[in-house]
Amino acid sequence: MLIIGIFNLSQFVVKKTLLPKYDLGYDETRCTVYAPQVEGPKTLPSDIKKQKDECLKQLNEQRSTKQVLDLTSAVTLLLVGGVVFTFHFKRTKTLES
Repeated sequence: MLIIGIFNLSQFVVKKTLLPKYDLGYDETRCTVYAPQVEGPKTLPSDIKKQKDECLKQLNEQRSTKQVLDLTSAVTLLLVGGVVFTFHFKRTKTLES
């Protein structure tokens, strides 16, 4: 658990500090392409811009949420792994005595 926690924490730090945007783990190009409507009323360019802005806003919210979840996962694994390691270490020391 400690190794996985350290690995997750190091990934979080690398993604947060070295990448221009925090990686969501999937293709983030969905906001760049909007398919034209086949039927129905025409979409105005201002409506397309509003949709794109809303999509980018949602991506930023998802990015922030993923950052918090990744950090929480890494810290939780480190804490639980530390407790389990300490328990087993102390138990081993008492059994040796």
